[in-house]
Amino acid sequence: MLNTVGIGYEVKALSNEFKRILDKEAQKSHVTGMQQGVINFIGIMNKEKSVFQKDIELEFNIRRSTATGILQLMEQKDLIIRTSNSKDARLKEILLTVKGKALFQTSIAKIWHLEQQVQSNVSSEELEIFHRVMNKISKNLKKIS
Repeated sequence: MLNTVGIGYEVKALSNEFKRILDKEAQKSHVTGMQQGVINFIGIMNKEKSVFQKDIELEFNIRRSTATGILQLMEQKDLIIRTSNSKDARLKEILLTVKGKALFQTSIAKIWHLEQQVQSNVSSEELEIFHRVMNKISKNLKKIS
């Protein structure tokens, strides 16, 4: 039987389901989904390099004013601190506080658990095919844009 639902629709629907679950989990920690996303980004990137506001703007495709507002709220909630960079004092490096690090660890564990649940009845061969197809679709989209 021919599938009449488009790939874009299915990808968007799955993305919405993931987002809904992750946002619900973030709310339990009294943060927004966006704040949790920023915490996760900082937590992952800080292992490799310093993170600055510009990095967050680029990663989440948000304006400077939006990033400033998010980061100010996160500072008020004691999730991050901004410190002067040792190489350039004009730049403020963004670091997770103890509270932010705890939320990062909890979030990563929940994401890992969600991934395990999502993949529970999917074979390794099916996952391999899924990833191959997704990569092909991504390459096709890049040709268009």
